[in-house]
Amino acid sequence: MGRLLGRFGPTIIASSVLWATACGTHGLYPEYVPDAGVEDRRACAPECDPGRRGNRAPRDAAVRPDSPPRDAGPSTGDPREIDLPFEPLKPNVMLLVDRSSAMNAVAPCAAPPCQTWWSGLLALTDTLEEVAEWAHVGLALFPSTDAACDADGSVVVPLYDAPGVADEVGFILETTAPLGSAPMAAAVDEIIAHGQLDDPTRPNLLVILTRGAPDCACADPLDVRCERDAAVAAMAKLAQRTPPIHTQIVGMGSDAAESPGLLRALARAAGSETYAEVETVAALGRALSRAASSVRPCTFVIEAPVAGEALVVRVDGSEVRRCVDSPCEFGYTYDAQALAVALSGRACDRVRDGEPHSVRLARRR
Repeated sequence: MGRLLGRFGPTIIASSVLWATACGTHGLYPEYVPDAGVEDRRACAPECDPGRRGNRAPRDAAVRPDSPPRDAGPSTGDPREIDLPFEPLKPNVMLLVDRSSAMNAVAPCAAPPCQTWWSGLLALTDTLEEVAEWAHVGLALFPSTDAACDADGSVVVPLYDAPGVADEVGFILETTAPLGSAPMAAAVDEIIAHGQLDDPTRPNLLVILTRGAPDCACADPLDVRCERDAAVAAMAKLAQRTPPIHTQIVGMGSDAAESPGLLRALARAAGSETYAEVETVAALGRALSRAASSVRPCTFVIEAPVAGEALVVRVDGSEVRRCVDSPCEFGYTYDAQALAVALSGRACDRVRDGEPHSVRLARRR
């Protein structure tokens, strides 16, 4: 299994591919078993995989090209420091994608012929591949079947972090046709019940990609206020959940641009003050990357105990001091029992701003 060492960010990364001898509980999908910091990852055996992971060749580098070997000496530039290998505590990131007929609309582009919004989603595979390096990723659709308002079984790719997850999401999107309505409220309820976003040891994020207005929740499908209120009420359940489900909303196209009040109301109900509007397919990948980065890892688990006074934490090359106050505005905490180093305050905010950053942990000699 590939182990991360040092730098992480949108420009990343390397991993190794390990195939187990049996499929996990989801058939094609590996079984995801959350714990306090290290995940048990079991990928499907090749004989279990009916060629659905796409044509992308597996990456087999053990560490990133810009990272030192795990047994190397000092690499921080200071001969008194030795790098510590670590694992980021990966967040859970579930995509909830609108597959209603509104996604058949053609997205604006500079040079026709232009793509539909649905076909444009296929370009998200590269972005998802990057996100999957530091997060467990899954996919849910609404409606979930060809029935216009069906939301049962919305989760089509359960959360996991094996290297093939981006290709699996791409395969589902490529072989699914958009149709029907947009039962957003029912889909959110389905995510709360079956979306696996219930791990108290790590952030749980739901990213909603939508174009059309929500419907299917009210007896009168033309009752816009009723549909809006139902969607807002469903969103409020996400923030009230224990542990809470963080939510980021990305609206696509003119329908979203013409409904800023709806997007704002949905975001606020879910406990977020921000949402994104995109007018082109090209902007969609950037919006997804920024949304997912809101839960980029701030906690890192080292392999062996280190005396607190010997631990060095650097973000973008600058040393971060250990927190002495609570709340901590800028610093880190160290749990010697769990071997967990956690960035706090603005130090964590920095690595979650959507830009590339480096985090290094070291031990003073």
